[in-house]
Amino acid sequence: MVELASGTMRTGVGATVPTADPGLVLVGSADAVAVDRALGPDLGVVVVDRRPGVTWLEVPDARMTLERLVDRIDVAGSGDLPVAVTRSGATLDEVVTAAMGALPLRVWADRLADADLAAKALDYRIHYQPIVRLDDGEVIGHEALLRATSGGEIIAADELIERATAGGWLAELDLLSRQLAIQGLGPWLGDDLVFLNLLAPDGVVALDAMQQTIDAARARGIDGDQLVFESNERNHFHDLAAAAEDLATLRRHGVRLAIDDAGDGFNGLSAIAMLAPDVLKLAPALTRSIDRPEAAAVVSTVVSLASRSGVWVVAENIETEAQADAMRALGVDWAQGRLFGPPVARATGDLIVR
Repeated sequence: MVELASGTMRTGVGATVPTADPGLVLVGSADAVAVDRALGPDLGVVVVDRRPGVTWLEVPDARMTLERLVDRIDVAGSGDLPVAVTRSGATLDEVVTAAMGALPLRVWADRLADADLAAKALDYRIHYQPIVRLDDGEVIGHEALLRATSGGEIIAADELIERATAGGWLAELDLLSRQLAIQGLGPWLGDDLVFLNLLAPDGVVALDAMQQTIDAARARGIDGDQLVFESNERNHFHDLAAAAEDLATLRRHGVRLAIDDAGDGFNGLSAIAMLAPDVLKLAPALTRSIDRPEAAAVVSTVVSLASRSGVWVVAENIETEAQADAMRALGVDWAQGRLFGPPVARATGDLIVR
């Protein structure tokens, strides 16, 4: 029998998804019958310790056992059920450590999903969407948008970012998206701007990764002032002042900064004032409701603030001429949306090194 200390189990964050090897699995459930029913007799599971609210199992396949628990126990109703995994033949110290680091079943469900996604062969592609001047429709830039597919299935960008965040590989995805965007540029870029997403893994600007992007662009003959790093609406910087300093460091290379979703949520006026961007991209919700006086008033305020600071304003998600006309009348500089062109793959090619 495995001897465990009594008391309340704490949940931890350090456990990783187990491999398909023998192991010990703790299930903190008062309903032992439900646990037995979920696992069934076919897995070869052996109960090695059972007491009120705690069951330790010896299992031939730790990964499969965890997957079975997630599949057969109602995560929505029993998501707080603590589960821990350690190796077969673990020492008492290892067993206690695993028990103290038990994670809720819902967390294991998310980690299994992340591991499954990461294990798939993802095919990444960059599509570029034009950004135009509203007064004459001339293209002045292109936003690089990451697309991913697996086995023909399209993985939405939001889902990809959410899973990367949960799985702890957001920094890698952030750098990969920009590097692929730089590699995908061709002579068609000319002197246009290229907008590149800037995510903030762990709530801080990844200066080293951003420098890699700048270096890659220079190696392909792209001027620094053609690069516009676009701070995503998900970027909840821990310290705005520190983020502003980091971004100022980047801008010494001649690059520009854009803030997405201006006028909505976190990217409100206080954040805009602190980060002092070169470009403001209006929240898509403002475009959708631009026929309402409240939305028009917000856009007018942002445009007024931007014009005093020499900042360009971009209206996103423009789909109709009426939306374009309304934004033009309010003094918005640039526009992006299907009315002016959807995101498309572009031919790559050698750029002229200046």
